[in-house]
Amino acid sequence: MGGDMILSIVKLRYDPNETRERMIEAVNKLNDKSKLDHRELLYFFDNAFGDKVPSDLKKMKQKMIEVIDAFHDCLDGRDVTSWDDGGYTHYATGGMSWGETPTDALPIFEHFNALPARILKAGKVR
Repeated sequence: MGGDMILSIVKLRYDPNETRERMIEAVNKLNDKSKLDHRELLYFFDNAFGDKVPSDLKKMKQKMIEVIDAFHDCLDGRDVTSWDDGGYTHYATGGMSWGETPTDALPIFEHFNALPARILKAGKVR
């Protein structure tokens, strides 16, 4: 069985604390689920939780904030590296995998990247 190289990279325009604040503010401003792309919600909840989209808006927002917080909390971990380039800070995690996740941060990055586009855009995430 061969190994695979798995990487996940997130580009932030602002410092992580400002990005977190902007994204959580965008989540808190959501007052109607219908303003979000249903396909994005299905992808996010399936990817991050292996679950259906909650019918309760408050629960949906809580889950999004959990993912935002988990991502920002892992940025100082030993399995995350960063570099600055062109006004953005890039954060990366990953490595070789032989059927398992190569780092603890990788699934957190993947869940973060699965957030709806309007939430990522609020934090100027690329």
